Amino acid sequence: MQYIRCRNSTGVGPDPVKDDSRKRGAMNLLLLAMLTLAQTPESTHIDRNVEGWTIRIEKRLLEQEPSLAEEALSLAEMQLRDLVWVLPPERVEELRRVKIVMDLDRPGIKGLQYHPDLGWLKKGGHSLDLHKVVHIPQARSYVQLKRSNVQPWVMLHEMAHAWHDQVVTFKDPEILAAFQSAVESKKYEEVLHMNGRIRRHYSLTDHKEYFAEGTEAFVGTNDFYPFVRPELKQHDPELHALLQKIWGRS
Repeated sequence: MQYIRCRNSTGVGPDPVKDDSRKRGAMNLLLLAMLTLAQTPESTHIDRNVEGWTIRIEKRLLEQEPSLAEEALSLAEMQLRDLVWVLPPERVEELRRVKIVMDLDRPGIKGLQYHPDLGWLKKGGHSLDLHKVVHIPQARSYVQLKRSNVQPWVMLHEMAHAWHDQVVTFKDPEILAAFQSAVESKKYEEVLHMNGRIRRHYSLTDHKEYFAEGTEAFVGTNDFYPFVRPELKQHDPELHALLQKIWGRS
């Protein structure tokens, strides 16, 4: 099973100075990537360090769509910088161990996702190098998602899956217990979605999505109610207390 999400913004307008700085940073990353590209003809991807994370960029993306590559790298840099700003330093260091793979258009895989299941990759005929990485399979869809003003904390969501799997494991008893309590309470069965409709919360998919969805609300903004941290504290105090221990600054 794969864990796919993407997410919703506050609507704050862009800062021209910061925007220019980000563009220059992305251009520098792109130029460095292109230089490395000429030096590594045998590999399908090249590694770049972005905010302390390793991003493996597909050569086809750099060669065929350099402007798209620049946009996607700029977006990834911005989202990763947000994590550095808002998360405790020890959590940032744990998350930096998770590699990110960025492709032009990977067949058979859609949407930003974390790949915990080696068997799923084998069955689908996908590269086993994708195991336990955060994957951007379609650079254009990744950029368009941000332009649509939907799911701005998608990178955090997938990194939360990686942390859950690789640090405490998917069998963590506290997360399992909080999820079971939430299911039994039925408090997530009918909640407001950002589109104005009442829906069943995506977090009820399983305990993994429950943790990642709650992380979005605790740290940033989710597209299901509870949208932000104070609402999460009121709606699901057990999960809020757990996330405070994990993601809260002391």
